[in-house]
Amino acid sequence: WQDGRILPDHVHAAAVVELIHLATLVHDDVLDGAALRHQLPTVGRKYGAPVAVLLGDALLTQALKIASEFMSIEVCRAMALATRRVCAGEIHQTLERGNPRFSVNEYFEVISMKTGELFAMSCLLGARVAGHPEEYVDAASRFGLQLGIAYQLFDDMADFCGDEGQIGKTLGTDLASGKFTLPLLLLIERLPENEAAELRRDVLAGLANVKDLASRMSQHGVLASVRERFETELSAGEKALVQWDGLPATARLLELAAYVRAQVARLLG
Repeated sequence: WQDGRILPDHVHAAAVVELIHLATLVHDDVLDGAALRHQLPTVGRKYGAPVAVLLGDALLTQALKIASEFMSIEVCRAMALATRRVCAGEIHQTLERGNPRFSVNEYFEVISMKTGELFAMSCLLGARVAGHPEEYVDAASRFGLQLGIAYQLFDDMADFCGDEGQIGKTLGTDLASGKFTLPLLLLIERLPENEAAELRRDVLAGLANVKDLASRMSQHGVLASVRERFETELSAGEKALVQWDGLPATARLLELAAYVRAQVARLLG
């Protein structure tokens, strides 16, 4: 409720979001050929891609079942719209795999749809179930979108300079599958043209080395620039809530921002 209490509908809405999230992770691991998730073998690695795809579908349908049990259709509508955008973002990114001319603007469009939308839906549903006014629901949704974008930036940095033991999943899968994320895009921008062309060829041929790229990113200030963009996105989310500073819900949302900021600090020092 608006006084900060967690209602049963909050738990049910959270279950809807997490089931959708789990479904996307199961499907992503198939698309990326990932072997590790939460320091355990992925479903695809343990049981095969067909089982993993079907499990992801089952998780999505269970989310739909729970959403349909709300008195209002709002949860179902929000879930459907968000899931459609998440899938559209994944399709866009999949079609652009191996495209050496994939742009920074396209990258942010994709992560806004893939990750930002899921975070936005989480915050929107939490605020709406609590009975907050529509202005606050909109602000919470904007915060969630920016938080999701910032989190994806952290995740993409971790893919190059993280530790699998700490992160708990297979790293380097984006590079191996030909995805051009922001760290790689910025590195290509900063290399001499001949080196940039060679790097594009190596990525497309599956010859690029994560450790080598991490070293070159450090030399060219790439990770510092990604971290700066991370902070810009996260700060924009925090600013969306300024008008409602002092509300219990706002304090909880800002705790999430602080947590992600701490993860980046731990990753980059």
